[in-house]
Amino acid sequence: MPAGMEGMLDKIPPQMRSQIMGPDGKPDMAKVSQMAQQMGMGDGAGGIDMAKMQQMMGGMGMGGGNARPAPVAPAVHNKLNNITSHEMLATYIKDYPGVICNFGDTSYCPPCKQYKPIYTADASNNTNKNLIYCYIDTKENKDIAQHY
Repeated sequence: MPAGMEGMLDKIPPQMRSQIMGPDGKPDMAKVSQMAQQMGMGDGAGGIDMAKMQQMMGGMGMGGGNARPAPVAPAVHNKLNNITSHEMLATYIKDYPGVICNFGDTSYCPPCKQYKPIYTADASNNTNKNLIYCYIDTKENKDIAQHY
């Protein structure tokens, strides 16, 4: 079992857990790896990218067991910062005096499609290092959108 996965198993919903358990009651790592690949958490070599798994589980409110969360990259004041986790947004809110967030889904929302280029231009023109612009894709990050 990959390091950091031990404490995650009890946080996985039962219906999902039943799909990865072997007859001995322990995780069948072949099934776990297959599920990880299907969910976009593969490492490209048939294994599990534990950082991606940690991020996904944290975003679902399941914590991450013993795995350490990936460090949050510093925000850039003159570009649009794409938020991908609760931890990332919380860190930016804590670390920067001014955080402007735009929630949207440019895959189907016409007003979102129209506004995002304007918002991105505003972010690019920002010269205030204490102010950052963030974008939360509501299709990819429903949990963050529902939280705020």
